Amino acid sequence: MKYKASHVRSDQAANSAEEIDQINQHVGQRIRQRRRDLNLARRDLARRIGVTTRALDGLESGVRRIGPVHLVSLSLALGVDIDYFFADLPRADSVDSISEIHLDNAEYRAFVEAYFAIANPDTRRDFFRLVRAVAARY
Repeated sequence: MKYKASHVRSDQAANSAEEIDQINQHVGQRIRQRRRDLNLARRDLARRIGVTTRALDGLESGVRRIGPVHLVSLSLALGVDIDYFFADLPRADSVDSISEIHLDNAEYRAFVEAYFAIANPDTRRDFFRLVRAVAARY
């Protein structure tokens, strides 16, 4: 039986997907933990970050991927640094090259567009430094 290449996943890709799922679940648990520590209702946090309660449920459960914009919004809404969400997360083996990172093209484009939509150059530079600091740490 022949399979199209797009339907066959290598062990590496499967491992990457599992690692991504584990990271999403860990970050979601940290979001839920912080929200509960602040006695903040789900609908109130959802409103603060501009999503529906159902979308927030998906973020907290790890079912939905958390993009950079939501991560920054959550950080501000919950009064924590972005690295709070990644605390106690075991480090995976480092990536040898950018080609090994499986980026969703739509997410990549949205991130770049959002970055360049920041009108203030100082704010844009600070955001870039923040992303680089997070990437260096994790």
